Amino acid sequence: DTNPKLLFTMNLISLFIHFSNFLGLLILLLVNDDEFRTTKMPVIRILSKEVGNNIELSLDEIFDFRISILNIAYFFFASFSHLFILLNWQKWIKNEKNNYNYHRWIEYSITSTIMIVIISYYAHIYDLNTLIVLVCLNVSMILTGYLMEVAHHVNDTMRYFWFGCLLGTV
Repeated sequence: DTNPKLLFTMNLISLFIHFSNFLGLLILLLVNDDEFRTTKMPVIRILSKEVGNNIELSLDEIFDFRISILNIAYFFFASFSHLFILLNWQKWIKNEKNNYNYHRWIEYSITSTIMIVIISYYAHIYDLNTLIVLVCLNVSMILTGYLMEVAHHVNDTMRYFWFGCLLGTV
């Protein structure tokens, strides 16, 4: 059973923590902290060329961007999510009591995708095609959870569950 007062308090605390991290990272970006400001993620594409009987691969850097922007974006979207819940509290509690929490799936699809791209950076995955596939699969898998929650109210969840598992496995 849900305790609205506890949920409100937890959302308020989470909003404060996420927004504090957002502001802290934003200040670090704006202040002269070269390491934080200049750490960039190159996005490349792999080109192949047939040379005789062999295939030569080469890397072409398309663009790069600051990884710190993704860190800031994560905390921005996480804090915005908690703010959205708090501003729509009565509707959110009503939905929560009826086992609906559609908003979380949209927030998860954004924040978890940002986390996957950040993790890809540290795992040295810079290929644009790979990043696009990872992002699309992640968003598809998360939104399958949304479909499963919608289908839960008409007792039709297993098809979406297995579809989500398939996407997650790919």
